[in-house]
Amino acid sequence: MTGRALPLRHGITLEEVDRLARTAVARARRDGWAGSDDYDGQFAVAWDAVASAVYTAEEPPSGGRLVYLAQEAVGRDHDQYRRHHGARDNARAFGAYWLGSAGPTPSPERSVVERAALAQIWPRLAPYQQRALTALATFGDYQRAADALGLAPKTFTTAISQARREFLRLWHEGETPSRPWGTDRRQGSGRDPVTRRVKNRKGLRRTEPVHGKPSTYRNHRCRCDPCREAARVEQREYKARKKAAA
Repeated sequence: MTGRALPLRHGITLEEVDRLARTAVARARRDGWAGSDDYDGQFAVAWDAVASAVYTAEEPPSGGRLVYLAQEAVGRDHDQYRRHHGARDNARAFGAYWLGSAGPTPSPERSVVERAALAQIWPRLAPYQQRALTALATFGDYQRAADALGLAPKTFTTAISQARREFLRLWHEGETPSRPWGTDRRQGSGRDPVTRRVKNRKGLRRTEPVHGKPSTYRNHRCRCDPCREAARVEQREYKARKKAAA
């Protein structure tokens, strides 16, 4: 018996891990979850996902389940790679990532314009708006900034909102101002930071897809054998109904 034929956990051998990882990479590429380059890197991600699932499973996992988990891992790795390189579904994010570094010389235009606009608009804001923005920039916390100014949280939030809208009005002077955009993640803004939401989700049970259903094939992009068969049955039934109605 060769080394790769020796059983690991649940009787699964290294040869089977290799085979399942190759299957996961092939399906990820076929289904558009990953690009067609860097096969070795994708195989390593899939192999690690299969091996981790084997060693953490309390019951012997099915081959289809292991392939699905590995395919998911390859897809997540591909998405992370795209995000790191500024790839998004819209051109604005892509341009925001590459504009400053793709050119022969980074342009200072944006920083110059923003600094000049701040110097011109700031004196035209109302004093209470200046105080509110200064306090928020100083403390980085809505509640602490409101306490420093002796204001109720609601009053302080209203002052910040009015200051932002006035800033945009002056920025677009003579034109229709845009609406405030973006999300303030600072403490007390009314929107929990992403890190806090992720922390609160830790320990919660994730909803696993139910295999053997057409919806799992479509919505979760699962390509295990039971889900494939369910999708084929649904397609056959649909064609039969359509033919009968003709």
